[in-house]
Amino acid sequence: MLENERYKGKITKGKRTYFFDVKESSKGDLYLSIDERIKKEGEYESQRIIIFDDVLIEFVKELKKAAKFITDQVVNE
Repeated sequence: MLENERYKGKITKGKRTYFFDVKESSKGDLYLSIDERIKKEGEYESQRIIIFDDVLIEFVKELKKAAKFITDQVVNE
């Protein structure tokens, strides 16, 4: 791990891989970086979202609500 890295996680499903990294900024703030990499035609496309610690609790709450909504929709099908 690099000096500013505090946590690393990964999920792979099919052609998609998600990387979850908790890092520390130069000012000492923690943030979550979520990267999605998709293999297409032998190359990788990548997208990233960064969530800083000051909004992380609200982000997780909304993510849980969205996940519950999807789960409820799948169960009701």
